[in-house]
Amino acid sequence: VALDRVNNRMFVPEPGNIRILVYQLDERGHHVRHTADNVIGHSS
Repeated sequence: VALDRVNNRMFVPEPGNIRILVYQLDERGHHVRHTADNVIGHSS
């Protein structure tokens, strides 16, 4: 897991796939949504 504190994003590797899920965080560091805002890597 990696955090981008400047842009309030969290990058999470997806187990078993070659993808990174990107989540937007609020100013307190909490998820804005429970679904990923972006996916980096292979599509499903």
